Amino acid sequence: MQFDLQFQKKHKVDLSEYTVDQDLFFRAKLAELEPATTRLMIELFYLSSKTSLPKLKNALDLTENELKLFFDRMAPFQILSLEQDVVLIDKEVKKKIECFLAKFEEDFIAGIEYFQALLKQVPISILPTWYSLPRSCDSIFLSLKEKIFQTPAQYLRHIKEVETEKYPIQPIVNALLANPTAALKLSELKKLTALDGAELDECILFLEFNFIAVLTYRENEKKWDPELSLPEELKNYLKKQSVTPPFTDLVQFDVVPERGIPLTFAFDLSQAIRFAKLHPLKVSFQDGAYAFDLFSLEKLKGVLPCSIPYLVNILLKGVDLDLLRVVDGFVTLHPQAEPWLLYSIEKQALSLYKVLWMQKNQNAKQAEKGLSTIISRGWVLADEVIDFISSGKPVLSRGRDGYIYEIQDEIKLTHEHLNTLFESGLIEWGTFEKKRCLRLTELGKQICA
Repeated sequence: MQFDLQFQKKHKVDLSEYTVDQDLFFRAKLAELEPATTRLMIELFYLSSKTSLPKLKNALDLTENELKLFFDRMAPFQILSLEQDVVLIDKEVKKKIECFLAKFEEDFIAGIEYFQALLKQVPISILPTWYSLPRSCDSIFLSLKEKIFQTPAQYLRHIKEVETEKYPIQPIVNALLANPTAALKLSELKKLTALDGAELDECILFLEFNFIAVLTYRENEKKWDPELSLPEELKNYLKKQSVTPPFTDLVQFDVVPERGIPLTFAFDLSQAIRFAKLHPLKVSFQDGAYAFDLFSLEKLKGVLPCSIPYLVNILLKGVDLDLLRVVDGFVTLHPQAEPWLLYSIEKQALSLYKVLWMQKNQNAKQAEKGLSTIISRGWVLADEVIDFISSGKPVLSRGRDGYIYEIQDEIKLTHEHLNTLFESGLIEWGTFEKKRCLRLTELGKQICA
């Protein structure tokens, strides 16, 4: 017997295939520099790879002694050499360092653009193996963007799925995701991982090559303090998501429910159907619409104490849903009504939700995500739900200052949406100081959670 088993191939970054020692050496030496020297080094990288000693002295605005000291501090990098009066900047060393040096610039963004630069440090032949990409792909980065970065949900799933037995990354990942906008200091990283020195540096390098976090540096007088944070694009998105809309805090006990009946519309529709079974309602067809007999409506109102327009809407919905039908000028039961009446009120409401909301709203699920923000709030003002709640698909886009997660196909709720949500059993109506309010029903909470 043969079994055709297919396993999902997970990527695995193997730092043994990379010049780790060289990388960590340059990172460590850069972090040891005083901020003033770091800024001089950044200026150096903007200069031509071949210049004269006087030009370099003027460009960096240094005295002869200061320039000599600067050369001494650059010595470990082996990036500068002198041939008589000519200063040469080693292009290969510069290429290996500039990715890490960028972290010390004021406008550095610790995110996806940095990862692009970081990947250039690795032989391109290794990358498809590390990230399970087709060797024939036209662009490594575009493939990674589509596979990992395209949406925040994809990115978070990737971060949570990275596994390794060599580095204790899980405590770091948990800490970063628990407080996405905060950075972890070096002392915290040591405590979380029980690592120090080169072992901790290599663990951080592994996190960066897996696009989980970025080590940055904060200037503290005459030294640099390292800290680790989530990539900027993901951090900014999660920060926006954590902001609570400024809903008015209502005194919940002062809100008067409109009916006080759970799943109101399903209950009212079932009552109208039962009424029509015993007392067929007279109706005529005028100007392309049904006109219900006022006397019949008044009789129905005796059973359902609601406004006449609301009762008319219930009857029309019953006809549309094939629960009621018009026969010889009277509203009576459709054959499907009897089985529907046998459903529990919850099942009746769920059937309305599927037909009225899901089938007629292409972006229903997207709108429900927006409603999840009011699950725990109880009663809220209906107008504020329309003003504050929107939903859409966040997609990685190129912004003016780098990459951002931009909301596309944004959906904002309307009064018509809210009416449909009421008929579908997801919300109920109430009143607070003559203002219309709503809250999610238990069914609504389950669906929107």
